[in-house]
Amino acid sequence: MTRPTTIAIVGGGFCGMVSAIRLLQQQKIGGTHITLFERVGHGLGGVAYDIESERLLLNVPAAGMSAFEEEPEDFLNFLRTISPDAVGGTFAPRHVYGNYLRARLQTAIKARRDIQFEIRAAEILDVLPGNAGGWQVRGESFGLAFELDATAVLLTTGPGIPARPRWVTDHMLDSGHYRDAWTQTTAPSLDSTATVATIGTGLTFVDTVITLRAGGFKGHIVALSRHGVLPQIERGPPAIPTPSDIPEAFQPEALPIQSIRQLIGVFRQQLAMMHAAGRDFRMLIAAIRPLIPKLWNNLPLSERLRFLRHARHLWDSHRHRVPESVGKHIEADIAAGTLQLIAGRITGAHAHAGTLELAVRPRGQTTTIPLRVTQVINCTGAPAGAPLGNPLDALKDRRDIQPDHLGLGVLTDQAGQLLNDRGQPHVGLCYVGPLLRAQDWELTAVPELRRRLPSVVSAICSAIEAHARMA
Repeated sequence: MTRPTTIAIVGGGFCGMVSAIRLLQQQKIGGTHITLFERVGHGLGGVAYDIESERLLLNVPAAGMSAFEEEPEDFLNFLRTISPDAVGGTFAPRHVYGNYLRARLQTAIKARRDIQFEIRAAEILDVLPGNAGGWQVRGESFGLAFELDATAVLLTTGPGIPARPRWVTDHMLDSGHYRDAWTQTTAPSLDSTATVATIGTGLTFVDTVITLRAGGFKGHIVALSRHGVLPQIERGPPAIPTPSDIPEAFQPEALPIQSIRQLIGVFRQQLAMMHAAGRDFRMLIAAIRPLIPKLWNNLPLSERLRFLRHARHLWDSHRHRVPESVGKHIEADIAAGTLQLIAGRITGAHAHAGTLELAVRPRGQTTTIPLRVTQVINCTGAPAGAPLGNPLDALKDRRDIQPDHLGLGVLTDQAGQLLNDRGQPHVGLCYVGPLLRAQDWELTAVPELRRRLPSVVSAICSAIEAHARMA
């Protein structure tokens, strides 16, 4: 008896849902079973869009958030069914975007009665080659282990596991004095006299502050990061670049730039010219976004490392901006003295009378200063070399996938098929998501991700066709 053709999609965030939609639109996979796995306790939308809060907004205007490049106004049209006055520059709540993705997925499912589609809550622990071709997916759901034979597997997991600082003890975790902004979403109630310290001052930090204040916390917040730099604020209408915003040094006929120093020099020169013409940095960033993978791949390994150490904070603060309405809340908090920024790092901590006594070393200093807080919230992401998370760590341990030399993520071919340790693609085992920063630097925003999904879906369909010919 021939086993049914099965596609497993691991991860129910943007990439998982939109990949599922695009697969459901492929007429040639009729009769297929598709199983979309999301972690137990998480809804479809992942940590980014499964959030019921009107205060947490998208960081990209509605005009740039369509899930489908060929239908640029799809999300804006959906948003107008809820908010008729919405325009292309509207920053919608994230949960609305989650509702948009779920609605589009349900429409795609209903349109394909010939495909059995299942959404399953489970932790996928491993993916191994199957005995008769294809792949065996191993996981656990509500304490019960299971195996699933799949013809093709698409992994759409997140950016890896945030690092736990060395000074954090189990007692700090158990007592609630320390938590991770992404993996530990619940927090004990905090009274108005409490002081909270955050590690990191990027977008997750901004979300954390907005969430704390929305929950009624009126205490003091101290934000620590290596450079103490906040995200820029998206002021004014969306940036619309022109061809003249692209530096001549980035044109196809120019020699490849192979040093960070040269890249920064080009940026500064172009920004000066644009400023004189009444244009701002946002136009430059918007203009070069499609060129970023090429710029990144032109850099030798030593220069990529130099960027990560010395220039990443500048790029992140300008590239990953916050809506003006959100930025005003942060600015008001700073002006009121209830939010303080410190460029520095925590070097140690110990419990003291129901609080934490932190040793903080400001940037450029050799001595530490004490800081007493009720709670520390880690708002940093996964650093280079951090665990990739399930099931990628299991594949990595067996050398079934090829991590990059900087520990940023995983390597795939142009179609999105994961490479083994010899650089050969695994047919029918694909990845798409932020761990592709290893080879493209940035693949976190909707415009870049949606551009990659059709080729991944095509690779999965090709694997299914090849499997059918062999059956």
